[in-house]
Amino acid sequence: MEQKVIVKFHAKLGTTAEKTYEMMKEVYGNSCMSRANVLAWHTRFRECQEGFDEEKTASTPSLEIFLKVQETLDNNPSATAKSIAETLRIPRATVQMIIDEELECRRDPENQL
Repeated sequence: MEQKVIVKFHAKLGTTAEKTYEMMKEVYGNSCMSRANVLAWHTRFRECQEGFDEEKTASTPSLEIFLKVQETLDNNPSATAKSIAETLRIPRATVQMIIDEELECRRDPENQL
């Protein structure tokens, strides 16, 4: 969520999506959200689509799903992507994408999901 707020800030500021991605990559390194996601969110915010779950697509989980995955990991940090997907009845790929792109900075390198 933190990185999406940064994308929103830069979109409203008028920074290009590419420049936003470059700066975020410099700060977050391997924990940075993907270039495609930065570009997609930048476009949404630039076009005044304020919410974080405006256009629900297969490639962009809704805020509700994100929060459920986050809460599950908060309650059970050792949970696997498979177990979370089964519990929440959502695709494992969606859970893995949330973990990889959104929650990466919280993961313990020794606790691979």
